Amino acid sequence: MTILNLTPAQQDLVHTRFRMTGIPAEFAHRFDDDQLDNLEGYVDGHAINTLKSLRRDLGRWFPWCLARGIDPFSPAARDVRDFLRAFGCGRHPDSLRRMLSNINVFLTRIVGGPNVTSCEMVHAEIAKTARAWSGDHRQALAIRRRGDVTHIEDEPEPFSISRMVDALEPYSTVREIRSRFILSLGGDTGRRAAEYMAATMGDITEAENGEGLFVVVRSKTDQEGEGITKLLSVRTMRFYRQWRSALAERGVDIGPASPLLRGINMHGTVGTCLWPSGFRYVVRCAVREALRLIDAGEGVIDYNAIALQVGGHSFRVGLAQDLAQAGEGMPAICNEGGWKDDRSVIKYVRNIAPQSGAMARLRRRLGDE
Repeated sequence: MTILNLTPAQQDLVHTRFRMTGIPAEFAHRFDDDQLDNLEGYVDGHAINTLKSLRRDLGRWFPWCLARGIDPFSPAARDVRDFLRAFGCGRHPDSLRRMLSNINVFLTRIVGGPNVTSCEMVHAEIAKTARAWSGDHRQALAIRRRGDVTHIEDEPEPFSISRMVDALEPYSTVREIRSRFILSLGGDTGRRAAEYMAATMGDITEAENGEGLFVVVRSKTDQEGEGITKLLSVRTMRFYRQWRSALAERGVDIGPASPLLRGINMHGTVGTCLWPSGFRYVVRCAVREALRLIDAGEGVIDYNAIALQVGGHSFRVGLAQDLAQAGEGMPAICNEGGWKDDRSVIKYVRNIAPQSGAMARLRRRLGDE
């Protein structure tokens, strides 16, 4: 039995899964019942970003194989090696590992074939790329609570959540209200951009002492939706109430199911929910405006250059660096940031500013010059 034996509605559903995973529709006749079930299970059981990654890599795999007369369903190990070699020039080794993982998903978990990606020649190709790699991915600039200070109790630097929020607080436009709320929320929680985009007004509740609770219903490392609750500061809750009031004054729905964060156009009109790429843009604009106010025309702070280094993960990098500087252990940092392992944390903390490092703190405690 093949896809040709399915009803038109079932065929449409299968073709939708093909599009979601990057499998060309002309290969539909190659799938039997078990393989179609494998495809259905994989699509239904994984997050949209995981499927995007698979679609991107299979979008390279199929054309590359067809151009060389290779069957993409049953390649040899040397074919996989040559594919990595063809796309490995100038790429980070982690990108090749992701490609290899996605090819393996297709060949073994969906097609049900043998694992040809674990051969020594394949892993040797990645190892060779890793040795030749002369750089690293540009890490998003960390947005930290007090900036790159030597000690966590030091006065905050200009590029810090504390100073930037203070600079924005006197202003009451809806854009600046949103900016200080996002900066404060990001500093408290350090979550992924997609998690902020999926959040609703009902995910934040107030506590008796003025603090708040932010429920992350689903995340990259919580696909089952068990949820995790993060504590919000009194300051963040004040900005949250201001944001709600600003939306209500403009007739925007602030019900429990409405988006927590919304776009604002150049005329100040509030729109729909943000996309992850829009979140990065909004954070950059907030940083640029806050630093411009702090600089006050003196030309000391290059706020445009700093803002361009900010990314969707800047709050996460800042969270990891702040907790490491505060002396928290790796399990506590991973738990707070929602990391499954310490690999990302190590990368984030590795690039901490020298004046915030362990040796700088030791010298200060010892009173060394």
